[in-house]
Amino acid sequence: IPLDPAGLDAADHRLAATLDGMEQLGRRLSLAQVRDLGTVDLVVSGAVAVTRRGLHFGGGDGFFDLEWGLLRHCGLVTSRTPVVVVVHDCQVLDADIRPGPHDAVADTVITPGGILTCAPPLAKPDGIFWDELRGIWANSGIPYVRDLVAELDPDPLPRVTRPRWHRSEEHTSELQ
Repeated sequence: IPLDPAGLDAADHRLAATLDGMEQLGRRLSLAQVRDLGTVDLVVSGAVAVTRRGLHFGGGDGFFDLEWGLLRHCGLVTSRTPVVVVVHDCQVLDADIRPGPHDAVADTVITPGGILTCAPPLAKPDGIFWDELRGIWANSGIPYVRDLVAELDPDPLPRVTRPRWHRSEEHTSELQ
């Protein structure tokens, strides 16, 4: 979601620096617009947590994994593109956790207490994991995801939604 500082009121600059503000004030891109951006020299992300080896933990929805896979699929990043994660010191985990094949990883972690180079480097995913993309992401409403699904699999996908549970008088719980 790009933001053009020239198009923002000065009063909106602080809001634009937040995730909610970026989504509110920026614009979502189509897959063609993402490709038109050209190669990415550096990826910077926040995280819920990150290990000293660079395994990135987000909010659990896989946005960073999806975005890395999409950029890699489009040839906009490579395994050599540096990934920097910015977190507080308490969000750096001293744990040896093996990443899955789709997990995005960092090369460098920056905290208020210093800069950590993740070594030895973990392997970065080399593209989209189609089964995951066809799941909940397929109908996410994110333009570049919708475009990628249509490009790679022109057959219509069934609508995938997250189930909602409710109580009825006849059943204690049922899938709606």
